[in-house]
Amino acid sequence: MNSENRVSIVQERKCELVCEMLRSSGTVRIRVTGRSMLPSIWPGDTLVIHQRHSWELGVGDILVYRQDQRLFAHRVLAISCCWRQFTLSVRGDALPEPDSPVFNWQVLGTVSQIIRNGKCFCPSSHLKRYERLIAIMTWRSDGFATFAVVAHAIFGKTRWRESRARAA
Repeated sequence: MNSENRVSIVQERKCELVCEMLRSSGTVRIRVTGRSMLPSIWPGDTLVIHQRHSWELGVGDILVYRQDQRLFAHRVLAISCCWRQFTLSVRGDALPEPDSPVFNWQVLGTVSQIIRNGKCFCPSSHLKRYERLIAIMTWRSDGFATFAVVAHAIFGKTRWRESRARAA
């Protein structure tokens, strides 16, 4: 078995595990590896996901869905309903184009909290102007995206350590 097939099988098992956890408990935590939601969600953040149905979603929610044996957390742009079939238009904040349509059966839930450097907060339903600018620069320049992730990792942890030291 080649390494590509092995990665695919591992990815599929992770998806199945997350889906099963959501079905059984209604909530799951996952760690982010991608950067398609910069600056809202950074690699290394932990997302708290609550199970939701299509009819419970709103524009601006960060949707977690399953597509091609992978999990995605992207923002809802629009919701369409025809004959009880919901179709969602979603896009990562740092991506120039929307994803392919998401259907009812692909929806797993929404991000209810983001945990970063030991701090927990609720995701915003929209980007501020400066965040939108960062998102645009991220999708236009891979070099900028890499720089932003590295800088965030270095300075985010430093700020967190300094705030803990002051509190002690």
